[in-house]
Amino acid sequence: MTRQDTRALGGKVAGGIPHRGAVVLVAVLAAVAMLASSVSVVLLRADAATTRTSASLRHSQSRAAAWSGVRAVMSELAASRDLLLRGGVPEVTGTWLLARTADTPAMTVRLIDLGPTEGVLLQSEAAKLNLNRFEEWTASRSVLLSEADESAILAWVSAGPVDSVAELCGWMGITVDRVYGNVLGTDAASIGNGPARREVVAGNGPMPGGSGALPALPALSDAFTVYSADPNVQVGIGPDGAGYAGAERINLGLGWTEDLAMPIARRFGADAVNVSRQVIQSGSSLRTMKDVVGLLRRIGVPVRQWASFLDAFTTTADPFVIGRVDILRADAATIASVPGISPEAAERMVGSRDRLDTSVRSEITWPLIEGILSVEEFEEAVDFIANRSLQWRVMVEAGRARRGPWGSAAGELSDRVVFEAVLDVSDPRARVAYLRDVTALQAVRMMNEESGASDDAGSWEPAWSPSPSMASVGSVTGEPSRASAGRVGESVDSEVSSSPGATPVDGEPPAVRVQTGVDRRVGRWNAAGVGGGRR
Repeated sequence: MTRQDTRALGGKVAGGIPHRGAVVLVAVLAAVAMLASSVSVVLLRADAATTRTSASLRHSQSRAAAWSGVRAVMSELAASRDLLLRGGVPEVTGTWLLARTADTPAMTVRLIDLGPTEGVLLQSEAAKLNLNRFEEWTASRSVLLSEADESAILAWVSAGPVDSVAELCGWMGITVDRVYGNVLGTDAASIGNGPARREVVAGNGPMPGGSGALPALPALSDAFTVYSADPNVQVGIGPDGAGYAGAERINLGLGWTEDLAMPIARRFGADAVNVSRQVIQSGSSLRTMKDVVGLLRRIGVPVRQWASFLDAFTTTADPFVIGRVDILRADAATIASVPGISPEAAERMVGSRDRLDTSVRSEITWPLIEGILSVEEFEEAVDFIANRSLQWRVMVEAGRARRGPWGSAAGELSDRVVFEAVLDVSDPRARVAYLRDVTALQAVRMMNEESGASDDAGSWEPAWSPSPSMASVGSVTGEPSRASAGRVGESVDSEVSSSPGATPVDGEPPAVRVQTGVDRRVGRWNAAGVGGGRR
């Protein structure tokens, strides 16, 4: 076979063995193809990682913006603290528009309408029943609960102080829907191109009497709280009382001591000192404000003057009184759960309070003055009621507006984040008592409905806490265990003699009881005391 014959066979020699050059060419092409495939995979992975990183960055920005919104509302509430101490209503900004760039839309931070009426951006925690006083509320609380709810809550609170209403999720059949009663849409963050609003979900459980119908029970988080705490300071009622607004109340709970003479004389005059000394030394026990009302009745103080005395005096050294209901803002069902107040009287109180003069509204005795409560009924209720709210719940959403012109708050939000918070300004140093990311609440609810699974409180709450710089308003501490906090109504007493270490003998004055007040407020983040740590 000639050389020409070999080329005619396509580069093959006898026996079908390929030429060396062809083998090399095929190998090179295969290597190039493999390399191109590997590069494509790397590029796809890099692109996916970049996308994830970008999405994570946008989400982090939304979270930071939502936290800034929480801080902004807290700052506005803190600035209004003097007004709130007098029973006023706070005003807060509804929307903030953060700076935008040429490449990114504006970051929008806005408050979610809490309903049930339009324009409710804040919800008073003092207008709810405190779970840590659950056993003290009357049977009228059944209007707010089904029998199953009441049994579950009684079992839960019997174990110790409750740190959050959300703890009830998953307990003895209580679902997330039953606790929150509302869901926040993820696909339609707005209604009518405006800020999001809650969708109210009816309660569960059979109607009393076995009718089988579903009652319109309020959500547990709308009816109950653990954060209500009235600061033990004066409103400033009565003649010359304005000068004492914000001053500590005078504690009569330890019996008479001469330390009481000066503050009583300054507030009410020398005659009041003599009367107080005689009455208290006669053996009258003043352990509750009900005892104080009983004393005022016995010594014949006119009812019209009670408000100033009840404002100036207290029977505990605790800086905050837990669980008093704000009768200026609570609904009738909540007020009717207060001992001494019937459902009919509660309805009358709700119907009368808005027409009261401002000065009358600040007096805790206004239901008595208006003839709604009898003296006996008021005496039963006085330890459970207040005329002001210092803790407010807010829901803040943040994200980038998908539509709507610059300067407009309307439109849906991309990378949307929703925070729910309880802000407490009962102390001069404001604090975030509660913070939860509820962005995915609706999505989890839908998944649970599709799968038939029960609600799990831990399945939708992302593990997140602000960075130290974000939480600079107060120390971020671990949430206290249920067994660590003291029961409401307990106090820390210690007895000391007039001379430290001395033993009383005949003829010497008895030891003076000194009561140390305890901050019984609950919440994840409490302001640090001197030297750090929870107070």
